[in-house]
Amino acid sequence: MAVAIPEVSEKAAPDDLGPHDLAAWTFNRSTAQAYARQWTQNTGETHGYRNSAYYNFDPNDCTNFLSQVWHQAGIPEQFGGLGPPDLDWYGTKSTGNSSPNWRLVNNFKHFWVEEFYAAVTYVETPSADYNSASPGDGIMWDWNDDNNPNTHNYTHFVIEDSYGTNITYTDPPSGHVDYFSGDVVQQHDKDRYKAPWNYGYRNGNLITRGGMHAVTVQYVGR
Repeated sequence: MAVAIPEVSEKAAPDDLGPHDLAAWTFNRSTAQAYARQWTQNTGETHGYRNSAYYNFDPNDCTNFLSQVWHQAGIPEQFGGLGPPDLDWYGTKSTGNSSPNWRLVNNFKHFWVEEFYAAVTYVETPSADYNSASPGDGIMWDWNDDNNPNTHNYTHFVIEDSYGTNITYTDPPSGHVDYFSGDVVQQHDKDRYKAPWNYGYRNGNLITRGGMHAVTVQYVGR
């Protein structure tokens, strides 16, 4: 179940990672939640309402959108400093480019969990109504889980918003109406607003061989 956790204000980077390494980063979950709501519409389209300050990667914009949420929540862009290029994380148009860690699912997770050690992961139960995520966390999905932790291919991020009871959600592409209690998320591609966090699992429209696997990526600081 999504729970409120204290705002995080920590030094979050090793000493050789560039100009922000000594900055105190505050991850504001209220800001993350508000930004994700502002820039999502429940259209079911692979393009939609976008912030022109950032690059747009439709029809594959889900991780780019999550990075925007984290950036808006208070995490500064990273440009490697003295480290290798895989320590870059940036995507505003003012930088003139974007890095793979900013826009690709598996790169994002690797960067924050295994390079910066500033995020943790929680394995979720796709069939559950509730998850362990907090507002602004990313939940990444492997639609073809074969129960082998060494072969997961995560291809989609959704962004935790909140949770509630007696919710009605109408899916725009299909018109399917879902009545549920549980966590809701925002996402790009296809754009959904306050959808069930496990919509693909609940409705079977994306289930393929072996089922699904979901993992929350939660920023915790250092």
